[in-house]
Order: sequence, then structure tokens, then C-alpha cells
Amino acid sequence: MRTGSELGFFVAVLVFASGFVLTLAGFGITEYFRSGWSAGVKFFLAFGFCWSCLLAFLIIRVGLRYVFGAGRVSAYNTWGRLMWSEDLTGLKDVTFFSSRGQTAMTLFWPGRKRRLVLFDSLKGAVDAAIELDKSLTERSTD
Repeated sequence: MRTGSELGFFVAVLVFASGFVLTLAGFGITEYFRSGWSAGVKFFLAFGFCWSCLLAFLIIRVGLRYVFGAGRVSAYNTWGRLMWSEDLTGLKDVTFFSSRGQTAMTLFWPGRKRRLVLFDSLKGAVDAAIELDKSLTERSTD
């Protein structure tokens, strides 16, 4: 799940994108009443559609969460619908990559890979689990 600041930023981006879509729709409607079905109306319609698709994608990802359990990792969308699920059996490698304040984890199997965006709360839990594992390994070798 996202932390409060991550969720706040995401909502701000959604509000901006929504406002942009509404502005484009307003310009398109105004242009339609002024000159009928013109190239300008087609432009605003196409551009507004592209921004609407981006907005829909962002809304779907607002509540994105990952669930690890029973040998599987699953991703659920904002409404709790299962987006995808992977069996962790046969997992060969896991890598972490950080860029522009966002961390991603990639899981590798012999024939496929899956990328997970790590939010700060999940990253903290993973870091804590790694530290615990290191301390347990050091104690067992002593």
C-alpha cells in the first residue's frame, strides 16, 4: 500500500489530469458549436481521448497492492480485483532498481519476468526482512 505522501501526490496528479481532460472537452465543445465538425474538434477529441486513457490507467493504479502468501504474489487494483497472480515456485533471481525516487523489484523465472513497483511502505518491510535474515544468518554462523 502507499504511504500518505505517495497517495497525496498520486491524487494531485489525478486531479491535474482530470482538469486537463475537462478543459480539453470544454475547448472541443466550444469549437464544435463555433465551426461544426472541424479539424480542431477532431484534434480536441483525439487529444482528450488520450488523456482520458492515461487518467483511467492512473485511477486503476491508485489502490494497487501486492499480496505475498502461499507461495504466490498477487496484484490487486483499486477495487480489489485480481490483476495478476504469479507462482513463486522456480523463481531464479530478484533484482531491485531505484530511479527518480521510485523503487522497482523484478522477479525472474526461467521463461518470464514480472516487475513490481515498490512503494515506501513495502520497501521498508522488504528492507526489514533482509536485515532480519542477515542477523539470523550471522547468529547461525557464530
